[in-house]
Amino acid sequence: PESKLFFPDHGARPRDTGKNNGFRLLRTGAPPRSGVAVDPDFRPGLDPPAPDTGLRPAAVSEGSRGPPGTWDDRRVNVGFFPSEPAVSPKEHGQDLEGNSADMSVDTTFKLFHLNPRGLGGNIAEVTALVETIGSPEIVGFTETWIERGDVQLSGYHCVSQLGRRNAVRGDRGGIALYARDGFQDSVVHLADSPTDERAWYIIHADSGPVLLCLWYRPPNSGLEPVTRFDTELSEYSRHAVSCIVMGDMNVHNVEWLRHSNRTSPEGIELETVCCSHGLRQLVTKPTRGPYLLDLVLSDLASGIRCRVVKGIHSNDHDGVLTTVGLSIPASQPVQRKVYDFKKADWTHLKLLLLEADWRTALDLSGDAAAETMVQTILDKVSQCIPSRVITDKVWAHPWLNDACRKALLRKREAFGTDDFARLRDACSRTYVEAHDAYVAKTRDKLKELSPSSRGWWRLSGTLLEKAGNKETIPPLQRADETWALTPEEKAAELAHVFRSKSNLPPREDNEYTTLTHEPPAKMLRMPRLRVSTVHNLLCKLDETSGTGPDLLPARILKHCAAELAIPVTLLTRKLLREHCWPQCWRLHWIHGIHKRGPKAQGNNYRGVHLTPQLSKVVERAVGSLVLPWLECTQAYGPNQYAYAKGRGYKDVLAVNVCHWLLLMEQGLAVAVYCSDVSGAFDRVSQERLGDKLETLGLHEGALGFLKSWLDDRRSQVVLGGTCSLLEALTDSVFQGT
Repeated sequence: PESKLFFPDHGARPRDTGKNNGFRLLRTGAPPRSGVAVDPDFRPGLDPPAPDTGLRPAAVSEGSRGPPGTWDDRRVNVGFFPSEPAVSPKEHGQDLEGNSADMSVDTTFKLFHLNPRGLGGNIAEVTALVETIGSPEIVGFTETWIERGDVQLSGYHCVSQLGRRNAVRGDRGGIALYARDGFQDSVVHLADSPTDERAWYIIHADSGPVLLCLWYRPPNSGLEPVTRFDTELSEYSRHAVSCIVMGDMNVHNVEWLRHSNRTSPEGIELETVCCSHGLRQLVTKPTRGPYLLDLVLSDLASGIRCRVVKGIHSNDHDGVLTTVGLSIPASQPVQRKVYDFKKADWTHLKLLLLEADWRTALDLSGDAAAETMVQTILDKVSQCIPSRVITDKVWAHPWLNDACRKALLRKREAFGTDDFARLRDACSRTYVEAHDAYVAKTRDKLKELSPSSRGWWRLSGTLLEKAGNKETIPPLQRADETWALTPEEKAAELAHVFRSKSNLPPREDNEYTTLTHEPPAKMLRMPRLRVSTVHNLLCKLDETSGTGPDLLPARILKHCAAELAIPVTLLTRKLLREHCWPQCWRLHWIHGIHKRGPKAQGNNYRGVHLTPQLSKVVERAVGSLVLPWLECTQAYGPNQYAYAKGRGYKDVLAVNVCHWLLLMEQGLAVAVYCSDVSGAFDRVSQERLGDKLETLGLHEGALGFLKSWLDDRRSQVVLGGTCSLLEALTDSVFQGT
């Protein structure tokens, strides 16, 4: 029954303590602590200014403040309520599902778990520890050893507590969960396990209800608690869109947890249960001595991280602090044109392409011919394939619809009234219904796709909460310690970083400087490019590959391969004759992808280049004429195993191992030196590479074309619907080609 979904009969309704149960919100525009960055992945450096979200200031009880002299950054963003609705009055259009996309929702909270081995006798030490780590919104304890009554934690509201079961001593064990004052209305006790020391809760977050489990599993309690956990998780997870499990679980699994002295049946069983429910174990360091016993399990693929905190006793359990940060930002909506391929009239399009007068375009210069051909194709496509302008979803949850946003607004507007609890629960139920409907719809789509296709894996990832945010790049710190906050500023910063990576080092003259200009053999004539070769290249295009700046999708080129093979072949021959790489194909769109290290540093991103799909076909067509010559003349050298047809890493491994064995048979020692060249493709002298190509005996047409291909290009970093200013791409073997 709905009445039992969030307020079960068995003691789940929060106690009325007589205190003010409303949110106590802190102004997020307050100055942050010096030296601590907002991005959790980044530690050193100054803070960027926090945005003014319009949250009402509120007094915080003295017991819930942090240590003296520190800025209290405990921002309650779960169920936060701005003084005005967070909906822009301006409509920006609809997304693919027909929903608007201009509501901002941020869910940011922290959970802390500790096994104090006696909460009442250690309450002073526990209170000091909780305040030291910033007074997290939710604090859970296992092995509380509470015999009767409540233990008051300063600045916190006791949501529920449960005594120990199946124990020799009844005063040992037990669990308890506390919510910080001002936060307790968003944490509802759902149920207790009938047998085990395990409690279930619902966190009513603005991004959807989150199922929370606090669990203490005594040592040597067998497999039954894990089996019952599996059953309870299946039951209660239906009422939430994501799940977090924390506690002291006392299991060992060397392969899964790493910090274990053995692999127990309970550890294997818990790993199996987690795999079946899509839960990941997030704690990576030991929590008691050399062993990892206190775990955090979640099905959130991003936006959650854990760190181990020293406990109150040096020889006992450490605590685990979990930070959850889910964002549904109301950034400037990104509008783009999309084709509705389900309604495409492919027959008519192919007929129009066959009737097109390509001779007019081919009579122009190479630059104009390529541009005219692309525009001609797009004009024909516009007549046969309907298109519309949509607004990309900029939130993390693809299932969020207008019903969810309206329910969230009603909940926010009811804050502080008697109707808040009812509307809060109604909002969470709306989220669950939308989530379940999205999952069912996505599963139906998956049935229509091949499991080996990229689309299948991308779509299935959304069911595993991997859809993520459209824009995942946080504020970036510049070299002068200022911050790039807006999409425009971040795009400009990444463009500057990528440009600096391609700067050539100073020239050094050595024994390799002088090149031998007499080639061992000469390519006397250029092979003729065949239409069948181009047709095969068009047919092999990946339909899911990104569309480049010319806005011509690979899907259209592939479906119309037979009709486009001849004009593309003639265009390629023309470019070879004129030694020309068209200007319209010299523009690259670059998207930043995080590699490793702090996300607030631009140097930790690599650029993924998007180039026109038609240009890639022409490149591969020319490569089919040039690469066989380079391979047969061993232009790459005898020891090159990469980028060589018929060779691979297995071959080089076999050759090296055999060579080493022969040397060792002769009584020699073998030393192996491994190295990597930084920016091997980003920093290549255009002049030097051109000189080397001349020594290979290539045909004049191929050599002139390749030198034109290596000429300078332009790039723009695309981020959040904005583009950076044009930056020069020089001295590179260009990515995306």
